[in-house]
Amino acid sequence: MWRQALSRVDDRMVCSRFIGELLHKFYGRDYHVIYPPVEVADFPLGEGPADGRPTILSVADFTVPRKGVRVLVEAFRLVKQAVPEALLRLSGNMPEWLQAEVLRDVPESVRPDIEILGLGKPGDVPELYRQASVMALPAMWEPSGGSLLEAFASGTPVVATNHGGLPEFMTEDVGVLFDPLTQDQETRNVKGLAEALIEGLHLSRTKGIRERCRAHAQQYSTQSIGPILEKFYAGA
Repeated sequence: MWRQALSRVDDRMVCSRFIGELLHKFYGRDYHVIYPPVEVADFPLGEGPADGRPTILSVADFTVPRKGVRVLVEAFRLVKQAVPEALLRLSGNMPEWLQAEVLRDVPESVRPDIEILGLGKPGDVPELYRQASVMALPAMWEPSGGSLLEAFASGTPVVATNHGGLPEFMTEDVGVLFDPLTQDQETRNVKGLAEALIEGLHLSRTKGIRERCRAHAQQYSTQSIGPILEKFYAGA
C-alpha cells in the first residue's frame, strides 16, 4: 500500500528528519522536512508551580508502552532521593490496571507524591504545562515533538529521550536528553532518566528559562511554519 501511494505522488513531506530517513531507507524516496506547527497563542506563558514545589509533568496515552510511564515512575523514586520535595503528575489515559502495575513496587513514602490525573479535558492541558517545573517525555519512536512544543510555548523546559524525532526539537538551553540504551519499544534506562530529570529541575530554576522556552517554541509557530507550508504547496 505504501509503495503504491508513494509511487503516485508528486512530492513527500515528513514531520521530522527521523521519519524522512526511514522513508528513504525503506522506500528509497526523497523528502522535505516541514515540522508540525504549534499554535503558540493557545499556550499562555506560565510561571511554574504556584507553590514553588519541583513538579514533573508527563502528558501521554500511558497504555502505549513506548511512552515510557513505567521507567518514568521508577526514575521518580531515584529523583526523590535527591529532591525529596519533588512531585510527579501523570495526565492522560491510565486505566486502573495500569495504575496498579506501575505503582506496585513504589514505596509508600513516595506514592502520595505521584498524582494520577486521568484524561481530564483538553482545556486542562495548557494550565498543567504552565504549573509544571519540567515536562517529561521518555518515549521511544516518537515521529515528532508536538507535546514538547506545547510545553515550550508554555515556558516549561523538557526532559526527553534521545531517540526518534524528539532530539530535533531540543536544545541544551531549554531541555535535557537522556540515552535510552535500547532500540526496543520501551527504554529501561532508569538511572539516566532520573539524572536527566534532576538536571531538568535545576534548569527550571535558572534565570529567564520560561522566556527562553517560549522563544524556542516561536520558531515552530503557525506564523513561522505556515509560510513554509504555503510555499511547499505552491511548488508541488
